[in-house]
Amino acid sequence: MKIKEFEKQLNQLATLKDLKFQVKEKVNDGIIASLDSNLLRLQKVLQGEIIVYVCVNDYKEVLLKIMPPDDEVKQWYLDNESSNCLFDVTSLPIYISILKLALRFLEDKNESKDFK
Repeated sequence: MKIKEFEKQLNQLATLKDLKFQVKEKVNDGIIASLDSNLLRLQKVLQGEIIVYVCVNDYKEVLLKIMPPDDEVKQWYLDNESSNCLFDVTSLPIYISILKLALRFLEDKNESKDFK
């Protein structure tokens, strides 16, 4: 499954009018900085890292990351370190569907040994 197809399938799950998902692949290693309230947050970014954002109007937040193989983990894996961790009876089924799509994406990546 390609990134655009993954994003399209995620957006088919969006049930609210202003809700959409955005999927971006990082092309270079580096560090990104973001301001969270009064806290400056620095994050290491790996080349090939795929970030899934949940977007509502102009607000965008990381929902999960799909990480490429590295020295410690020899396969693609999911990193769900996100501040989106509270789900009600409406949003939990959507999140489970998102995880199922992410699983299919990971399976495709690991089967193809695709590192990009």
